[in-house]
Formats: sequence, C-alpha cells, structure tokens
Amino acid sequence: MSFDNLDEIKFDAVKKALLLLGWKVEYRSTTEDVRCVEEITENTNKLYSSSKLTEEKTNELSYKIFEIFEYQVMSPEERSAMMESAYSQSKYFSSLIAFVDEAILCYYRGYYTSSLATLFILVESYLLNLLGWKKGTPKPSFKSLKGAMNILPSCIERDDAAQILDVIYSFYDPANPTHFNFNRHGLLHGLRGSQEMDMMNCARIFQFFDLLCFAEGLGRGFIVTEPYRFRLETYKNCDQMKRDTTLLGHKTILTKG
Repeated sequence: MSFDNLDEIKFDAVKKALLLLGWKVEYRSTTEDVRCVEEITENTNKLYSSSKLTEEKTNELSYKIFEIFEYQVMSPEERSAMMESAYSQSKYFSSLIAFVDEAILCYYRGYYTSSLATLFILVESYLLNLLGWKKGTPKPSFKSLKGAMNILPSCIERDDAAQILDVIYSFYDPANPTHFNFNRHGLLHGLRGSQEMDMMNCARIFQFFDLLCFAEGLGRGFIVTEPYRFRLETYKNCDQMKRDTTLLGHKTILTKG
C-alpha cells in the first residue's frame, strides 16, 4: 500500500496533518510507513481539532514523522541514486553537484547545522539558475526569487515545493520564530533550534530538492556505474569510527540499512 492507494478523504486528512507537522507526503514510503504515518496524522488532526496541538506536541509528532521518512529521504542509497540520476540530469542542479555532496557529507558526519546552512545557500543557487542569472548582472529581487518557481511546469510537485519555499523565505521574527526554526534568515543570524531540529530541517530541504527534480520531469532511474558506487561507499563510510559525532556530543540517527 502507498499513499496513492488512500481514498481522497483519507489522503487529504494525512496531507493536512503532515503540513501541520512541517512535512510533505513522501511517496517513497513503504506499506508499513504509510500505516504508521496514518496513525500519527490521525492523532495530529484530533489534537488540532480540539486545540490541544501544542508546540511541544507538534515537535514531538514531527520528529516521529522524521523517524519514518528519514530513511526513505536520507539513506546513502537514496541520496546516491538521486545524485546519479535526477540531480546530475537537472538543468538547474547539475552545476551544483559538488555543493550538494558537501551538504550530504556534513549530514552523514553529524554536522547538521553546517549541512543546513549549505542547503539554504543551495536553495538560492538553484533559484538563481532557474532565473538564468549570470554573475555581473543585477541580483534578482526577493520577490523574483520566490516567483522563480513558476518557471517550472505546473504540477503537484511544483506546488508542494512552492509551499516549502514560502516557509524557508518567510519573514523571520525572533519573538515569534517559524515552526521548527525552518527559516534561512534565522539560521544565518545565529538563531537556531536543537541539533534534532537542524537534522530534521536538512531532510525537509532534501525532500524539497527532490520535489524540484520531479517537477522538472526527472526520476530516479539510473544505471549502476563506478561513480555511483564510489559516491555510495563514500557516503556510507562517513564518520565510520563515530569520532566526529562523539566529539560533537551527539550520534547520527541514520543507522538503518
């Protein structure tokens, strides 16, 4: 069973709850994943309807969704596959491959804040490529950057990605921060959440990037090549001795597979 197999009413309820928790539907989910997400989102909608969905509860439930989606989005196999296929073929990502690798390597080593900062830079780089901006020419306005999404073909993936971008580029008020501190302005001014929040936000941006590729009409089909094997092994061997994460005072969550 996948999310596509849910009837329209159930699907809309799941999608609504995931939005409240800062996530989008992850179509790569397994049957068991879908069942778990249904349970969490049903609870989320009940709490929301009764005005009991507190910030603490929202964060707790959001992290539970992350634990389900994290492997589908962030496993070395999935990242390697997406890099070898969609990202490399993307008209707007292909020139940024080394930069994307840098963000992924930071994530696997447990440098979540460094990964997130790099990913926010990549968001703007992609948008600039989408607009066809060249060095030496006037920088596009903030409004133009957000509007660049309309250059992509009209589809569900583009609309979902546009909603995520609205949050990333929303006005940042330190007295009333964005949910999950998912905002580039706040991070780059030194205002951030916990390590767990940074880790979740990295996965959110990779979900956003994947949606952009899907909106471009690109999939994850590819032929296994030496570059793919090399990238996969490199990802898997990050912080193999766990020295980096021990020094940083936390451990990586990605231990499956």
